[in-house]
Amino acid sequence: MRRRPTNLGGAFQRRVEAIEALRQALADPVHRQLAAPAEALAELGAKLDGPTGPAYRGFAQLMQVLELMLEWVDAVRQAESEADRFLRAAKLRLTEMGEQGVPPPLGDVAVSLAAVSDVTEVAPLLEELLSITLPLPLFAATYTSRPSKKAEGDDVPPPPPPVAVIAFTIDGEPLADSTIVLPNVAHDLGVSVRLSEWPPWATSMTLSPLTVEEPEVFKLPSFDFEVATLENPTDFSGTGRMLLAVPQSIRSRPLQFAYQARFRPTSPSERVLLEGQRRFEIRSHDARSQPTTGYVEVDVRLLELNNQLRSFPGVSDKDREDFLTLYAAVGAIAGRSLQDNLFKKGRWTEDKWQDWLIAQLRARPEIGSALEVHPEAAGGITDLSFHRVRLELKAEPDHFVSQEDARGFVPQTAQYVVGSDKRLGVLAILDSSPKTDAPGNVGNDLFLEALSDPGGGSIPTLVGVAIVRGNLARPSDLSR
Repeated sequence: MRRRPTNLGGAFQRRVEAIEALRQALADPVHRQLAAPAEALAELGAKLDGPTGPAYRGFAQLMQVLELMLEWVDAVRQAESEADRFLRAAKLRLTEMGEQGVPPPLGDVAVSLAAVSDVTEVAPLLEELLSITLPLPLFAATYTSRPSKKAEGDDVPPPPPPVAVIAFTIDGEPLADSTIVLPNVAHDLGVSVRLSEWPPWATSMTLSPLTVEEPEVFKLPSFDFEVATLENPTDFSGTGRMLLAVPQSIRSRPLQFAYQARFRPTSPSERVLLEGQRRFEIRSHDARSQPTTGYVEVDVRLLELNNQLRSFPGVSDKDREDFLTLYAAVGAIAGRSLQDNLFKKGRWTEDKWQDWLIAQLRARPEIGSALEVHPEAAGGITDLSFHRVRLELKAEPDHFVSQEDARGFVPQTAQYVVGSDKRLGVLAILDSSPKTDAPGNVGNDLFLEALSDPGGGSIPTLVGVAIVRGNLARPSDLSR
């Protein structure tokens, strides 16, 4: 190995581009594209020896942290929901940097960034980072190939790291992304591990949680496995206590967690690849202490629909919240109708159903005057609308409405949705046909339909369907 002078012109040019990007981010809040210059500095730092490499890499990492904080500032300015997730992600990056060690004076900036709690603190720290002088990248390590006689076995690649496939359970049931748990209740979080091989030098393996959530929000276990206590070191399991301390609203994002694996004692070969369920999402909600509609089954269904909506890319938080507000109001009516038989004998036409529903929705303070009647869209006239989330109404007084029947009305609603430059709409069907059987659970009458693009595109139109059951039979008439 020999050293040769680095191309100073290229190195200085990269630093100038990085600093210019920072100045542009400070001057113009709209253009905060720091990822490319940060990556360029990190790449340069990887080629440098001595103290210069860590300095350049640390500077690049702080640029990435500031990129997240600038995202936070912009999200707060735009009044986006859960803007603090960018701040939490930035502080997690800082924590990881602290574990690796940050060279001075970058360490002082890192400490200041970790203490940020207000958006006004970000701009001064940008100026402070810009004032730091990086060492000149005078020498870089370069390797030249020399013909040499290889010893036997030199061309054999190192063995691959062990692979661990993990899966989680909660209270003995498989943990799915739609899992909802009660807040402030201890649950058993179990993990099963299948390991390709246990390294001969390792005495234990630890699975520990990673998250951007605040520490006071959750308590997740770390799993420690000692090889001396395992019957089978390639197939084992463990159980710990999990507690989610803060209840969530129906409209909030689920809590997100990940686990990492490490062998002990440390070794150059300690890395382990995790496969399977290494990341999961979970919700903390109690429909009884945090009611949205007053009906537990309806609230649980709303949570599940919210999870479904998040699986479709491109749906904005604002549109999703407007949709859930309108859909929750209709879902509450579906629950009330089953409880009080709101729509008794008599012919409920679509006009009569619409007049009744307008009065109910206007009385809800979260909707009120924002409810529009008969706005035009897609060359037609829609029934109702809330912040341009269209609500199409149908009434069936003669025949029982099944889910399949309801799907026949979805295309009309979808056309109103796309004609309004939206992704989401609501279809509410009043089934006032005479009933001769007991009704089903209200959760079966609330579901989401994704209408695919007829031209083969990848962006579906989403319609929340709610079937309101009326004209119920008297319970005594169902006795045989």
